Amino acid sequence: MAPLGGGAIGANERCEANLISTPRVKPWLRIAIEMAVIVISILLAFGIDAWWARGQERKSVAEYRHLLSVQMSANRLMLQSEVEDSERDQEGLGAAIRAISPNPSPISADSLWSLLQPGWGLGTQTVEVSALESLLSLASFDPTEDPVLYRHMIAFRGRTDRLEDNVDRFVVARGRTSDYIRSVSPPPALLPPDPDSGEVFLVPIDQLLRDPQLESLLKELHGRHNLRERWARELSTLADSILMALQGGS
Repeated sequence: MAPLGGGAIGANERCEANLISTPRVKPWLRIAIEMAVIVISILLAFGIDAWWARGQERKSVAEYRHLLSVQMSANRLMLQSEVEDSERDQEGLGAAIRAISPNPSPISADSLWSLLQPGWGLGTQTVEVSALESLLSLASFDPTEDPVLYRHMIAFRGRTDRLEDNVDRFVVARGRTSDYIRSVSPPPALLPPDPDSGEVFLVPIDQLLRDPQLESLLKELHGRHNLRERWARELSTLADSILMALQGGS
């Protein structure tokens, strides 16, 4: 027969064993909870950063849309002036071409130069596209959300490149024309200073009046002015379209 106190002693031992083993579980549980809290905190921080970034991107889109509207309004006025200047310059070059065409009426060197001067240069103003480029570069600007605006912006950028290329080609053609006029043997006619270098040069006006090469050079300049007018008109129309699209999407 077992002692009377034996069962009580065994129960006590089991309780003590449980008490001893219980703290061994708690550190692992605490570590797991702490790790979960850290992970959740990191994910929450990333979520807040992403939310903030999206908010900043939306703000940037709104700001660049406003700046684009301002620039397109200024571009439209400048391009309308370009069209008017181009029409006047084409008239001046056309008169000069007619003056040196076969069987022309007599014309003095000064008169020929006065006809050349209106079409001798291009406007120094440039089309402003900085806001357009910035808006297109934003990751938060989704072309599918505003396809009409996006299409007009891409077209505007392309026409601007063509206009700038035409200006570069005009400068080259004008240089060839100036070089050719200076290469013609002097005198008797004296022309005013070259608009680029300021150099005064002599040309025989009779030879110029019968010179098909000069006529060809002037026709090239006339064609460049014609392209200038064409691109300026198209850009002015696109600027209007962009402004309308911006108003519709605001």
